[in-house]
Amino acid sequence: MWTTYEEAEKLKKRLTGVDNKAQFARDFGISGGGAMIYQHENAIKPISLEAAVSYATGFRCSLADISPRWAAVVAKVTSQTDQIAKHETDIIEVVRLMRAMDESGRRSVLRMARATADDCEPAHRANGAQ
Repeated sequence: MWTTYEEAEKLKKRLTGVDNKAQFARDFGISGGGAMIYQHENAIKPISLEAAVSYATGFRCSLADISPRWAAVVAKVTSQTDQIAKHETDIIEVVRLMRAMDESGRRSVLRMARATADDCEPAHRANGAQ
């Protein structure tokens, strides 16, 4: 993982081929224009996610080429979103199956689910959170 200074240094190298930084900022939606680019390339201000995506678009490279830090955050969020989507699909399937059961079957499934839940300790509690 690069430091803010390393990100700035790498960005500065990429920007050597850009004649008009203010125009680059306008073309690729970098909020703050040429002044913000100056702050990013000189490590005065860390590169935001929005700016990192704009730089990656402008230079036609990956987000990781601009900021491994932001690429890691995006990868983590994407992974968590995929897990949530899978759980949503599972929940919909359980609801569909339970709707097809008679009342006795639904009560049995709920009893089993509650018994299982009582045996499980949530991860945030296991880590000392209240």
